[in-house]
Amino acid sequence: PRLLPPRSGESWNIQTQHCVFNPELQHKVLPKSTTFYTTVLRHPVSRFLSAFTFYGIEQRMQESCVSNCTFDNLVNRFIAQSCRNMTPAQAQLNPECWPIYSSTRDLGWGTFKHSVVGMNITDQADAFIAMLDTEMDLVMITERIDESLVVLKHYMNWNMSDIVYISQKVSGKKVNREISQMTRDKISYFMFIEDCLYRHFNNVLDQHIDELGRDRIQSEVEQFRVYRDSFQSECIAKCPKCSEELDQSRNIERGVTDSPECEFLLFNEFKFNSAVISDLRLSEGDTDLNYRYHASNVVKYLKDIIERIRLKN
Repeated sequence: PRLLPPRSGESWNIQTQHCVFNPELQHKVLPKSTTFYTTVLRHPVSRFLSAFTFYGIEQRMQESCVSNCTFDNLVNRFIAQSCRNMTPAQAQLNPECWPIYSSTRDLGWGTFKHSVVGMNITDQADAFIAMLDTEMDLVMITERIDESLVVLKHYMNWNMSDIVYISQKVSGKKVNREISQMTRDKISYFMFIEDCLYRHFNNVLDQHIDELGRDRIQSEVEQFRVYRDSFQSECIAKCPKCSEELDQSRNIERGVTDSPECEFLLFNEFKFNSAVISDLRLSEGDTDLNYRYHASNVVKYLKDIIERIRLKN
C-alpha cells in the first residue's frame, strides 16, 4: 500500500479505513511502541455470503443459471467454477475466488506467506496468527461488536458516546439464502486460514473480557445497548426519511438532521475517506480547480460537523 505523507512538520496519529496490513510500512509512520493497533473480523462463512450477494456475484450466477437455481446451488457453482483444483492456501490468494481470500489478504497474508514457504497449511496458519497476536492489541469480532467496542472503550479510556454507532448497509430484503451444512463446510475448507484466525481471536476476546472483569463488561454492554438504541431512535426521529434510506443502504443527504452527532455517524464512509484524502491533496497544492472546489466543500462540511460536536461538549 501507498501511505500519503503527513503535512510538513506534523505526524500521523490515526490510520483508518481499508488498508492491507504491512507491519514494516505501518511502523514507519505509526510506531508499534506508541500505537494501539486494532482490527475487526467477521465469521468467514457470513462474510463470504455477504460478499457473494453485495458485490453482485449472486446476481451474475443467477443470470447464467438454467435449472435448480437455489442460493445453495449458486454458491456451490461459484466455488466449483472459480476455486476449482485449488488448495485452501492457493484459494486464499487467488482473486478469482476473492470473497474467500480478501480478509487474509487485508491482514497481510500476501506478504507474510513468503516467510512460511514449505510449511503445511496448519503451521502456516499458526505462524500467521502468532504474528498478528504480536501486532494487534485488540481484534474485535463483528458478531460480538458491542462487547468488542466496550473492551476498546476501556483500553482507549473513552466514554459510551465515543463508541456509539448506527447500523448501515444492512439488507432489509426478506430473501431465502439458506445453505446446507455441506456448503458451509466447503466454504470453511477454502477459508481455512481465516477460519483459524476467527476462532483464535474470538477466544482472545474472551481473554480480554476476563481480564477486565466479565460481570463488569456484561453490565456495561447492557448499558451501552440501551444508550445506542436511544441514540439511534433519537437520530431517526430527527430524520424521518433516514430509517427507510438506511435499510436501503442509501447515502443520507446533508442537512437532514439538526444533530451534529447524528450527521457525523450518518456521513457516508466513502465520502469520509475521500474527504481525508482530499484534505491532504489540497494541502499538497493540488492544481485541478474542479477537484479543489468539490474537495474543499466536502472537507469544509465534515470539519463543520466536528466543530459543532466539539462546541456542544
